Amino acid sequence: MGIAAFTGRRSDTADALRPQHGLYTLITRSAEGDTIELIGALSAVHADSEHETYLDYLGRPELAVLTITVTEAGYLRGADGHLDAGRDVVASDVRALLSDPRGPVASLPAKLVAGLLARRSVGAEPLSVLSCDNVPVNGAVTRTVVRDLATLVDDTLPGWIDTHVDFATSMVDRITPVTTDADRALVEQACGYVDAYPVPTEPFSEWVVSGVFPAGRPRWDEAGATLVDDVEPFEKRKLWLLNGSHSMPAYAGSIRGHQTID
Repeated sequence: MGIAAFTGRRSDTADALRPQHGLYTLITRSAEGDTIELIGALSAVHADSEHETYLDYLGRPELAVLTITVTEAGYLRGADGHLDAGRDVVASDVRALLSDPRGPVASLPAKLVAGLLARRSVGAEPLSVLSCDNVPVNGAVTRTVVRDLATLVDDTLPGWIDTHVDFATSMVDRITPVTTDADRALVEQACGYVDAYPVPTEPFSEWVVSGVFPAGRPRWDEAGATLVDDVEPFEKRKLWLLNGSHSMPAYAGSIRGHQTID
């Protein structure tokens, strides 16, 4: 049991973590210095191109939660909030799924639809899809684009999705800058081993989650997550207070010649 992780368009993270059996080092940076911790939550690491392996996971009854992080652009929404079916990638994915439901696809909505088709085909139990992107009401956003694409592929699928898939919502807040060679050197010097992909981060973290989770979920609350009925108040606090106040010194700082706002 554990987390089976898949990369997005690039395979470099999987290429780096696979020889390390999914292990990576978390570097938590604060004014008091760095704290280094080895993380072993990943039980398997796969590249995006391993589509058949992904479909195999979706068909497994023990799969309870599918989490996604692709940034806001990956949801391919139009101005009305629904899937932009006129995009080339969407049209191409619809054609691919109509031709072969297990064939490779490129977009997030199509990957989710392909996975749900695979799960329905084996009669697996319900599961939760949990977005971790910085998108307001990201559960509803995910549900909308997935149902929109499902309608284009199989008109019986949206009804199955409504009864078998819980689209959970979350708000995630933690800064994790890109990994640098200096981070790798720090880990090697401090720990005596080589980590190809350590993750630097800040001490602060917040993860607020709302969902039904019909197949169960990990005990995230014991690790600090906040489980609520409604994420929206937490989203508004973050966007209006935290992000807004962070933007204000950024504007003033750039005028005064500062290059970064930490």
